[in-house]
Amino acid sequence: TVLDYLSKIDTSGRQLLDFIEKVLDVTWTESNDTRISETECSLTAIIQDIYNSFRQKAEEKNIHFSTDLSALTHYDVYGDPEKISHLLRNLVSNAINFTNPGGMVSIAATETKNLASSYATFQFIIKDNGIGISETFMEHLFTPFEREKNTTFSGIHGTGLSLAITKNIVTMMGGQIEVNSTEGE
Repeated sequence: TVLDYLSKIDTSGRQLLDFIEKVLDVTWTESNDTRISETECSLTAIIQDIYNSFRQKAEEKNIHFSTDLSALTHYDVYGDPEKISHLLRNLVSNAINFTNPGGMVSIAATETKNLASSYATFQFIIKDNGIGISETFMEHLFTPFEREKNTTFSGIHGTGLSLAITKNIVTMMGGQIEVNSTEGE
């Protein structure tokens, strides 16, 4: 009984810490003092690090987890590796959390355009066959603290902050985020 209580205290403590970190992240990404750094970084290393971080969780849920970097021409770029990693981690975490056992999650990176002066445009695609998002909830997807009813009833813990944080980071970096989803798919 004591071990069960300790386990519940530990789980609650982790959830509270995660909540506090996400509230701080939202505040941080909405502040006017947030800067994008441009340092040399490896997209391969960033995505491999994310894959290594989430592989065990995917295996525990019997989720096929893969990466595809075959559409990249340039692997080493100048960008903000911390923010790229942060936004991709949020998306992969959600994909794994909301995908049922036996499902799949993948990360793909594509170099979509080569621009003048050695600049390029990159697209990151996180794909899963999880529980999906209803059409009516799509307009609230990036609103802080919003969660679709099917996620709250499913017992999946969350704060409804990670997509708001992700959207803020993408906007800060001058990018766009798009979501295609069908409920149940």
